[in-house]
Amino acid sequence: MIFFFHIEQSSNDGVNRNYLEMNILLAQSIRWIYPDVKIVGFNLKKIKLKQYMIDKLHNLKVDIIEEPLFDDKEEDQYFLRNYVKYYASHVYFNIYEKDLNLIYLDIDAILLKEIDDKYFQQKSIIVEEVPLFIKINEVQHLMPNFEIKDNLYYNWFQIINKSNYHIYKTLPEMDYSGKFTDCEMSSIIDNSNLMIIQNDEPYYPKKEIIQSSCLLHYDSFTSEGSLIFLKESNYLMYIKIISFLKLLDVDVSTNIEYWDNYEK
Repeated sequence: MIFFFHIEQSSNDGVNRNYLEMNILLAQSIRWIYPDVKIVGFNLKKIKLKQYMIDKLHNLKVDIIEEPLFDDKEEDQYFLRNYVKYYASHVYFNIYEKDLNLIYLDIDAILLKEIDDKYFQQKSIIVEEVPLFIKINEVQHLMPNFEIKDNLYYNWFQIINKSNYHIYKTLPEMDYSGKFTDCEMSSIIDNSNLMIIQNDEPYYPKKEIIQSSCLLHYDSFTSEGSLIFLKESNYLMYIKIISFLKLLDVDVSTNIEYWDNYEK
């Protein structure tokens, strides 16, 4: 089992401090649950990583791999979150020759406990279909050419192995065009021969965070964040995370009005 993620720190024009801390919190949450597991952070942008973050990740025994393949375009972080799955499975680890379970997480995710065995089924892929109210919003503002009738998946959590790594082989041929990669990947997943496992872990406050949840995708520490919802379901982990963030000088907002504006 190897965890990996794409390191993000916003743009050269002004580093977003929260992005730096999100990388660190993700690595720390993995270390709390799996003290000895291999963790790899990839930086595929032509941008120098901040020494502050490098030091913190090295302290958490994260291997940092830098391969400057892409220009630093913050709006295209969604492309890189998908492309890194190709790079890890086909180039760096070469799953074809090795029997590995690579576990990908977005940087705005937190591991709450050991990952459930149900996600490790062979010839399967984990998806989370975007609910209609979010899909409509994203299509209107980010993907106006995307047909609303098609499925759209969040792929913030993936287990990549010999059975499913092939679906990422076309990523190098895709346009470096941000959100549209999610549309293309959704189509590839639907047309594959893989068994789709619907991810039931919480993404945003649209799902109830229950005691059995092993993952949380909280999005941000600020007004759109959902860390506050963890307080009701897993108070001990909530306190652990908040205490850690205070050491990193991060303020967590409890303002959830952004989500109150959506009709779920």
